[in-house]
Parts: sequence; C-alpha cells; structure tokens
Amino acid sequence: MPRPKLYPDDLRDRLIDAASQQLAHTGTEGLSLRELTATQGASTNAIYSIFGGKPGLIQAVIDSAAESFDQAMSDASAGDASFDTVHALGSAHRQWALSRPALYKLMLTTAGPQPGVSDLDGGRAGALAQVVGRLHEQGTLSGDIDLGELTLALWAVVHGFVVLEINRGEPSAQGEGQVHRAQTLLLRGATVA
Repeated sequence: MPRPKLYPDDLRDRLIDAASQQLAHTGTEGLSLRELTATQGASTNAIYSIFGGKPGLIQAVIDSAAESFDQAMSDASAGDASFDTVHALGSAHRQWALSRPALYKLMLTTAGPQPGVSDLDGGRAGALAQVVGRLHEQGTLSGDIDLGELTLALWAVVHGFVVLEINRGEPSAQGEGQVHRAQTLLLRGATVA
C-alpha cells in the first residue's frame, strides 16, 4: 500500500518563493521557518521533510535564483555573436541583480564555483564565455587573446558595477551606460587590429 501524501504538490515551490521573499528582506539570519511555514498553511516539519532543514531550503532558494539568472543570461545571449550580444548579457546581468539584490548576493557568495580564469565554461559566466568563444572563432577577437581572462574581465566589470549599485542602495542613472562603456573598452583592446 503506498504511503499517504503528506504535503500538496505545490508546497515545495511555494516555500521556495516565500523564502526568497523573506531572504530578500531579512537575509539568512532573519529567515524564520515558523513564520515562513505559517504563511503557507504548513508546519515547520514540512521544511525538514521536503528540504532536510533550513540549510536545504536556503540551497533550494539559491538553486532557484541561479536557474533564473542562467535563464536570463541564456535569453540575452540568443542571436549573433557580436559586441551587442556581450552588451545584452551585461544589461541582463545588471537588471537581474538589481531587481533581486539579496538573492544576487546570496547566490554569488554561497552557490558553488564562480567565475575564475580556469573555470568559465560553467557556472554563472557560461553564456558569456560561449559568446566570447564565438567572437574569437569568427575572427573578431585577436588570436593571442586569452579568452578566459577576457571573459573574466567582462564578467568582473558588470559584477563590480552591480555590487557598487547594490551597496549604494539604489541603481545609478548612469549605471547601464557605465557598464556598456567599460565592456566596450575591454572588447576594443581584444579586437583584431
């Protein structure tokens, strides 16, 4: 005889969504399982049954945020390999992060491997690495450019501006243009003469 179902099918997703909202306002320190489950008509036992506890719930939130971020990057990288695509990726990165600053910080400080010169084909910078690779393959970038270092520099420019804006507490009216200009300078330096 099958075991009776303890929780509704959608509870896992509702808890992740509610935890994302709570984490955005309070950070991990203020995440109250009791308050969270009460808003969803469940008990704290649901957190332990579904996620294995608070760390599992936080990891599920991070995974959900990373999936959303990666989808935004994938959507922005669709199309031709061009400097415009690199700028579209930077814009999508910035917009996603500024609309979810707490989740962005949480995702990038606790979500596994992040961009490094030796690991750019996976993780958060994967879409950017692919576009840079295609630009190189089509001869737009100089043959002696280290693609990993260029990808890391392009990623770091966007990330740096985003963190400055998040720490300031509000987006900069000039932020989009500053990111675009910084990316352009890096790309020009890597272009075939």
